[in-house]
Amino acid sequence: MIVESNPPAAPQALANSPQRAAVFVKLGRRRGLRATVEVTPAGLLAIGGLVSSILLSTAVLVRSAAAAKLRAEGGREQGREQRRAPEAPAP
Repeated sequence: MIVESNPPAAPQALANSPQRAAVFVKLGRRRGLRATVEVTPAGLLAIGGLVSSILLSTAVLVRSAAAAKLRAEGGREQGREQRRAPEAPAP
């Protein structure tokens, strides 16, 4: 269940004030988890920048790993072909 901790405010006030959220999750009969967060607009921008940089760096790592694997497989196949194919005698 999501609970609003602040009443709705005017849009101008939202732009300058921190945003707050709270949640309570019940796990079983006796256990529960309560979490609250407060973030300013500048904090949201910082979080967005961090997430985008993590995603971009992950994409670069995956691409370089795939390229390295292709290079390694290509080098192995070329070596196998050279060992299998005998050299043609010179005329």
